[in-house]
Amino acid sequence: MRLLRDAYLLNIARGVLPPLLVWMVKGEIDPSLIITGLFTVDVLHFAAVSYFFVALLKQCRVSKYFFFPISAVMLFIVYWIEPTLEGIGGQFLAIPLSFFFYCGGISYFPLFDYFVFLVIGMLVGEFLSDSDLSDRFYIILFWYSLTIFVGIYLTMKIFGVPFSRYYDMTAMVDNSDFGKLIMHVLVLLGEFAFFHFVHKSLKKVEKVRGFVRFCGTNLTTVYIIHWIIICWLAALMQIVDIQGGNFETTMLISVAITMVSLGIAKMKQKGIFPHVSLNHKQS
Repeated sequence: MRLLRDAYLLNIARGVLPPLLVWMVKGEIDPSLIITGLFTVDVLHFAAVSYFFVALLKQCRVSKYFFFPISAVMLFIVYWIEPTLEGIGGQFLAIPLSFFFYCGGISYFPLFDYFVFLVIGMLVGEFLSDSDLSDRFYIILFWYSLTIFVGIYLTMKIFGVPFSRYYDMTAMVDNSDFGKLIMHVLVLLGEFAFFHFVHKSLKKVEKVRGFVRFCGTNLTTVYIIHWIIICWLAALMQIVDIQGGNFETTMLISVAITMVSLGIAKMKQKGIFPHVSLNHKQS
């Protein structure tokens, strides 16, 4: 419940208060932005709903090995029902449904679309904790994933199939068909194998290990602070009529916001903000 509470507090802090500030100063506001900002379903909402759903499955004594078939059935339901939900943009029904499906333009991580990734992570995590895999396994995994991905890409090029139809790095949240799901899973498997070697190399450096441990422990806090800074900065830029900068400027601002977020999280960890409770056990 605390995670869901913080998810909606974040919605208010980033999606409701900044537009209200713009309205108070400039007298310009789109009322739909307030509704969208308040009821947006983001990754924190997805995490909270997923915890509830997994707890329900365990309460019903469903074996963890049935989680994946259940998530597959959920995906089939998505492909069947989501096209019928595209037209309910401003309707009140979109608010509760957005927890489970893409609808109303306010859902970014609905349960039925993304539960399969959580299940894969759970199963792979348990498999790795019970296994002593050699580097050879990760090398094979990386090259197989890369080969299949490149093979699919070249086949699409030969037959004139637009590659962006099935994979677009700017739209990773859209897994509305199995083609996109397969491409994204291939990329995730390749990244998983690649970062195994990155982690193996860096874990020998104690400061790097400490930094990675800190980021993992404070991931929710950093995420919340990061979004609040971005949305309030965007509101202030709108008030003073500052246009967005070029790519280099955007990247510098992004790095600066990340560093500030990490700094605030570090101060909170040291007890400078003792009454603020944003941390949650990370999964």
